[in-house]
Amino acid sequence: MKKVIIILLIFMLSIICCHWKITIKANQSNFNSNITKINHVSRIPCPEIVEEISTNEVSSESTSIPDYSSEEQLHAISQVSNNTTLKIETITLENLVNFTGRYDYDKPLDAEYTGQRTTFYGERVFANIKFSEEIFNTNYEEIIKIANPNINLKTWLKERTILTIGITLPEDDTEQREIDIILPKDMSSNSGNRLAEDTIIKLEAIPHLSVKVVSDNKNFPFSKDKTFNNYFTNVKKNMSFSFSLIFNEAVNTDSVLENVNSTYHEFNPEYTWVSDKELKISFGAVKERIDSKIDLSTALDAVGNRIYTTLLIVIDTGEELSFDLNNLMPYKKGFTWRYLGSLDYGCIEKIVSIENESDKKIIIVNGKIDPHSDDVLEDRSYTKKYTITENSLDLTHNDVTIPLLKGPIEYGNTWSHEWYDNMKGQTTIIKVLENTILTETKILDPSYHVKKIQTLYKMGPGIKEIKYYYDDNDESTIGIRLNNVYQEHSNFLHN
Repeated sequence: MKKVIIILLIFMLSIICCHWKITIKANQSNFNSNITKINHVSRIPCPEIVEEISTNEVSSESTSIPDYSSEEQLHAISQVSNNTTLKIETITLENLVNFTGRYDYDKPLDAEYTGQRTTFYGERVFANIKFSEEIFNTNYEEIIKIANPNINLKTWLKERTILTIGITLPEDDTEQREIDIILPKDMSSNSGNRLAEDTIIKLEAIPHLSVKVVSDNKNFPFSKDKTFNNYFTNVKKNMSFSFSLIFNEAVNTDSVLENVNSTYHEFNPEYTWVSDKELKISFGAVKERIDSKIDLSTALDAVGNRIYTTLLIVIDTGEELSFDLNNLMPYKKGFTWRYLGSLDYGCIEKIVSIENESDKKIIIVNGKIDPHSDDVLEDRSYTKKYTITENSLDLTHNDVTIPLLKGPIEYGNTWSHEWYDNMKGQTTIIKVLENTILTETKILDPSYHVKKIQTLYKMGPGIKEIKYYYDDNDESTIGIRLNNVYQEHSNFLHN
């Protein structure tokens, strides 16, 4: 009997042990299933799907978190669990203008965007948008370009949560216009959270004036380095040189001239406003290299806006300019000058003889006034004698010898001399170019009807043009046609 009881007890204990093992195995299976569901959640990018997975599906018996392989997976879980809308925290606007060199510029606008239409002044404007979440793994660039098809913009990430949108306008742009940048609600974060609505950045472009530097001498043009906004030319030493600042719109001439003169005042140039868009700057003689920085950033345009422009101008010097006046005049018998005077009067002069001596050359010229009318005038013929040396040009006419040119041939050289009608004159070289010389003669008697006379000489043909000034605003130019006598005047000098 005892043996039977013992056998029954052993059998019952066996049944109890088997049931316990089955229960443990079932719990283990349930735990592993919940782990699989957590791994599934970590790979879901859309918060809408995450909401459908109840946290109750994870057994309360789970007491540990699985060991994920990367920091990005952990970050994704934290983003999903927040289940929030993507937000724009701040928008900062920057306007960069007046680039001088690679990193030197002005910044007329650097402020947080308030939602109101904001003015910028051309060249480059940047919108820095800070988001509440990281967006570096999204197609933000494509989304923004699709939303702004008519704006030439570029996008890049300044940081993982800061997106920069940049717009560049042409340097010489003058069009005032409104620009609206759209940040569409389609934009999302790495975790899939989206903007609640479209955001519009409202801008107004009022481009500042642009300016270019143009040489007045085609033989010595400026070259431009666009990267550094640098203009460069090379002229001959002691040569006169002038150039113009040409603006694309009218400027406040006083403010521009003040800024320009602060750069060049030590060189004492001559300033001439050709128009309210063009300022001519003339140097009598460039004696050495001139490196200049014309800061027009505070100068104003015609309506009072700042110009925001800085120019770097280099005028370098090469070989020294030199003149041998022996080469100034034409040494050809029969060479003719036809002077086109005012009203109906002019004159024709012709070389009739050339004398060569050891230290000088003498040219004899016959001339006659041509009235261009049927009026019968008394004999108006005359004779001139030019005496040329290496360093001087003298004119003998009407019993007076006048030194037209006297060395050294350089800007500012001045000499006094006799003039017609027993008067005195004073001549100054006011411009010396590569092959031309410009002089200005003032008659020292205030009763004389001419205030000053400017004469342009060119190497080869000699006298090229004469201008008479009766006062500062009354100018009469005597044009000269060289070696060109019309058929009806072919025998004029021999009558």
